Amino acid sequence: MLKNRILWLFLTTFFCLNVFGQQKDTTQSEFSEAKSQALKKAEGYNRRVIYKREYLKSSDGNFRITFSEISETILPDKTRNLTIQTTDGVIEKSEEIKIGFFLYERINDGKWTKTDLRKVVYGHSLCGNRIIKSDAKITNKYNVAEEFLNGQQTMFYEGLTTVEYSNSYATFSQSKFWINKDSLILRNETTIGRLNPERIEEQTLTEYEYNPKDLKIEAPIK
Repeated sequence: MLKNRILWLFLTTFFCLNVFGQQKDTTQSEFSEAKSQALKKAEGYNRRVIYKREYLKSSDGNFRITFSEISETILPDKTRNLTIQTTDGVIEKSEEIKIGFFLYERINDGKWTKTDLRKVVYGHSLCGNRIIKSDAKITNKYNVAEEFLNGQQTMFYEGLTTVEYSNSYATFSQSKFWINKDSLILRNETTIGRLNPERIEEQTLTEYEYNPKDLKIEAPIK
């Protein structure tokens, strides 16, 4: 049953996408390295990153909580982050702008505050690593293929991890990302849930835009 489910997940992705290259297996190391290098290269560009996560608060199958973030960067030292969380219709917003040594912040469209980071003293905390032992059976599968995304030729990577526990409880985690011909990541998706029966518990989507013409970051107050 679980093997059929794994196959179905991959076939669904394969036939729903505009694929022009045949999928082939790849290794976990190659999968992780491709993503790591693409993210590292992105750091050298002015960019806008739009991130969205939605997850379940209850078990009725509907998403109750959504979290979104718009992150903008203008090199060498300007950033802006706007986060919005919606919980059962209640919206909470926070925004921060960093220009050089100065940090500007506000909550729910309130008044801006300004902090000189050179005058801030930071503390440190240490958290121990937690090791969890389990008799669970873990299965990993990784694929790569050529594909078009929004008219661009890309390399499409997909990874699927399933975990079977001794009590017949099973979970899955699916990861997808697209890298263009310039070795820059364009899109990243993750889906986490349960199997037998299937239920999606969390979904994330991250989209990357490089050198956007309308990108502008300025100090909101003096």
